[in-house]
Amino acid sequence: MPNRIVAWHVGPSGTHVRSIFLPDVHFPAALGLRVIGFTVAMALVAGALAGVAPALQATRLDLAADLAAGGRTSTGRSRLRGVLTGAQAALSVVLLVGAGLFVQSVDRVRSFDLGLDRDHLLMATLDFNSGSPLRSEVESLGVAQRNALYLEAAERVRALPGVEAVAGTSSPFQWAFAGPIEVPGWDSLPDLPGGGPYYHDVTPDYFQVAGLEILQGRGFEESDDEGGARVAVVSETMARTLWPADGALGQCLRLPESASSDGVSDTCTAVVGVVENASRGRVEEELHMAYYLPIAQREGQGVNGLYIRSEDPEGVAGEVAGILRGLGPQVLFAQVSTLRDRLEPQTRAWTLGATLFTVFGLLALLVAGIGLYGVLAFHVAQRTRELGIRAALGAMKGELLADVVRDGIRLVAVGVGAGLVLALALGGYAEPLLFRVSGRDPLVLGSVAGALLLVGILASLIPGLRATQVDPTEALRAE
Repeated sequence: MPNRIVAWHVGPSGTHVRSIFLPDVHFPAALGLRVIGFTVAMALVAGALAGVAPALQATRLDLAADLAAGGRTSTGRSRLRGVLTGAQAALSVVLLVGAGLFVQSVDRVRSFDLGLDRDHLLMATLDFNSGSPLRSEVESLGVAQRNALYLEAAERVRALPGVEAVAGTSSPFQWAFAGPIEVPGWDSLPDLPGGGPYYHDVTPDYFQVAGLEILQGRGFEESDDEGGARVAVVSETMARTLWPADGALGQCLRLPESASSDGVSDTCTAVVGVVENASRGRVEEELHMAYYLPIAQREGQGVNGLYIRSEDPEGVAGEVAGILRGLGPQVLFAQVSTLRDRLEPQTRAWTLGATLFTVFGLLALLVAGIGLYGVLAFHVAQRTRELGIRAALGAMKGELLADVVRDGIRLVAVGVGAGLVLALALGGYAEPLLFRVSGRDPLVLGSVAGALLLVGILASLIPGLRATQVDPTEALRAE
């Protein structure tokens, strides 16, 4: 069943406009033959192109010069190897920076404060058979009947082992409603980027179940029923926006008599509490105002979902779903999922980006390390005579090792520098794909540069140690 947000906005004329947001994103499960064929073709082309430079060099061999050089490499070929090794290091930097940025995004998404307690919440919504071809024996349900079914479900679920508490709401996660509202002292309410104010009709224990902290005043009590004084709790943003100086407690809201009314009542609904901001349906939302009302004091909207608090929400999900499906023929479908599951489609892009960049970055790092090792090993083999002479003249093994390692670091440093410049240039383009992470994050850039330099040192050690083992006598005799 698709996730949904149903939003009702009040336009200038007072009419309601309905919108639906956040449909499920579906990814194809299998690769097509066309994609596989293209990938194979590109791999063959890449292999052919990789062999062009060596083939061209082979056609330009100067046999006399090569024999005179005693097998030592030419400066041009050595420079080409260095350029290719530096290019590998630069590519590794770009890919690893991308991996680091996406990993940071995933980490920040998972730790982002939604207001709601994402670790312990299970959400349940019912689809009734109103308007369905399967409703032949059951008539459309009214608000009172729906409320009765939800309250019956809440009582049964509350009795399950592992369930701590259950609360009902008119606006479960990924739903939002807005209706007419007037606030004394304001001719028109401020227009925040996220819209609103959105209302939530809730049961008294809603804030405790959802994990929302009451910042000022109080939440709802059982005495806030149909016969009690009209009360409301407003979000932190709403309190700060409408009453920055005087505070929200005791302020008046003029609201409709029922959720289906178009006009507001002359009766004041008093603000008795301020609660922390909570997400309506997305990981990150634009600033918006929200207020909460006791469901017992409202008519017309009713309960549209349950919040179930448990230390192990996934463990009780199956039993909760069984209870909901057993409520009767009025229930067409029951959706039970954890808050983390509801958020998963929104975090999928960051998770996929982190996985792909990490895999390709590590492969590029491995290739760069092997390439550097090969270049330095060949370089040491070509310098056997030089190293032997230096050893015969008294050069210490540490000096020879440092010389080779220094060459390796120099090659990697050039590649790292080029890669960092490229990563900085591309950072601005990557930033819209990230979550609250700068595309030029200095921690990521510094960590990647340090990791590449460390790989360069490690890849240089084996050829460097081999250089220290050169026998001066053997080296000179080979000449």
